[in-house]
Amino acid sequence: MINLQEILNQSLSLVQQAAEIWLQYATNIQDLQIQTKSSDDMKTDGSPVTDADRAIEEFLIQWLADLIPGANMIWEETGTQDNDSEYTRIIDPIDGTREFARGTDDRSILVALQYWSEIVLGISHMPVIDEVVYATKWYWAYRNWKKIQVSDRPLAEAYIAHERRKYHQRDETYNQLKQLCDAVQYYKSDRLRAYHYLAQGKIEAFVAPKQSLYDMAPFVCIISEAGGRVTTLDWSPITQEFTDALYTNWVCHDDILTFFSD
Repeated sequence: MINLQEILNQSLSLVQQAAEIWLQYATNIQDLQIQTKSSDDMKTDGSPVTDADRAIEEFLIQWLADLIPGANMIWEETGTQDNDSEYTRIIDPIDGTREFARGTDDRSILVALQYWSEIVLGISHMPVIDEVVYATKWYWAYRNWKKIQVSDRPLAEAYIAHERRKYHQRDETYNQLKQLCDAVQYYKSDRLRAYHYLAQGKIEAFVAPKQSLYDMAPFVCIISEAGGRVTTLDWSPITQEFTDALYTNWVCHDDILTFFSD
């Protein structure tokens, strides 16, 4: 395997440079050009894409490709490039384009590295608040260069974040999630904040519905290396591109999953 620490350090430097591009667009948000994603994009759900998304992605594609020559690439805006490599770079230039276009400050640049089927490196950088959380397999997780870890609180003391709005009220999962929230200390959080908070031990779990690979890949590594656990809601490992995922501090993971298996 390649030297993950060396790749991480180089990737962090490139993501920092990408953050500077981000801030240039963010300071002139009124001039942002917004389009609807088309069949040429990775996602064709009619969600928006901006010239900031394109510029950041083009920068990262160009320079990250040089770190692992021949690696496969998955980009949210552009698509995929299959080079038949054991390594795959996964890039989401702006996770939360709708919110970014409104000028919110808690959006993130996401970068991950997959080795065969395992995520071995993850970076989430929030440029406006200058916060970056990152990890590589076997080398712990960090926030702004300080080691972080999940809490050890049990379910009875847990704060849990979720995105219940993505479930229809008639869905069984919606009702199961409501029962879970009624049973614990409830904490409403933005999705990206929830990931960062969980890795730092500020909350105990995050129920994340309908996750795509480029949204979740960095956090599979970051949460795991901070001492947490990540599975689907049916107890399976994370192996598919779109799934309902559970991220926890490990201590309350099985207890939470029981709410979704009854």
